[in-house]
Amino acid sequence: MHTRPTPTGHQHYRDVRLQHAPDPRHTDPARALADLETGLEQPVVEVVNEHAEGGVTVRLSVFSDSTEPTTNEIAAIHGLAAEIRYSDEPEAEHGPR
Repeated sequence: MHTRPTPTGHQHYRDVRLQHAPDPRHTDPARALADLETGLEQPVVEVVNEHAEGGVTVRLSVFSDSTEPTTNEIAAIHGLAAEIRYSDEPEAEHGPR
């Protein structure tokens, strides 16, 4: 987990390397804003690098006023990372969806 300052607080983030780009439901900014408006706080997912040999690196992050992430923020980032990694695995490793 990394933290960096922003103009309005701090960004707590983790980068994850994937074989494929994540499902658009994770990276759609309009959906993320709609979720925030309804009170659902999920980490923001953004593609930060597309690799020439294939795959992408995504950044999962939350923004807060605190210099240290809360346990809920840490859990949210790691939980979403696990979900995205699971969906990135070949179907043979976990069966049909």
